[in-house]
Order: sequence, then structure tokens, then C-alpha cells
Amino acid sequence: MLYILFYQIGLGPIPYFIGSELFEVGPRPAAMALGSLASWGCNFIVAMLFTTLQSAWGAFVFLPFACTCVALTVLLKIYLPETRGKHISQIVPLVAKGFSSKPLVP
Repeated sequence: MLYILFYQIGLGPIPYFIGSELFEVGPRPAAMALGSLASWGCNFIVAMLFTTLQSAWGAFVFLPFACTCVALTVLLKIYLPETRGKHISQIVPLVAKGFSSKPLVP
């Protein structure tokens, strides 16, 4: 239950709103579709791996998923710019180069 709780208040909704926050109007539908596809694809992988990992690892079955959530949260904290109060034309140059973009300095 804790994994689901933290996933839903943390990484779960990101694919659905990141497209509207980081992309201009033209590529926004494609970005949101890819975000949704990635989210459902990863949910499918988790569902398929869960029973196999549960039989192998027992009570520690959530450990790889929890570690992945922590790692992705740190990655998003470093590379995802704050969009509050900024126009989309100010945000697009910040993420134009993907992970080659300069990490944000507070």
C-alpha cells in the first residue's frame, strides 16, 4: 500500500501533466501521448514482474520498485525546471537538450 500511495502522490501523475508544462502547443499532444504510453507500459511491466519477484524475493518484492521511484524522484528534482509563474516560452529552452541540458541551480 505504501508503494502505491507514494507512487500516486509522486511519480504517478508526472507523465500526464509534464507534456502540458514543458511543451509548446504544437508538439504537446504527441508528448502527452508518449507520456501516457510510457506510464501504461511501465505499469504493465510492473504487473508482469510482480508475481515472479514476489515468489523469488518474498517480503522484499517492493524493494526494486521503491528504489526506482527514489532514483527517478532525484533525477526529476535535478533536471525538471520549476514551471510555476513562467510562460512556456521561458521553459522550452531549459529542457530543449534533454538530459544534456544544464541542471538547474536554485
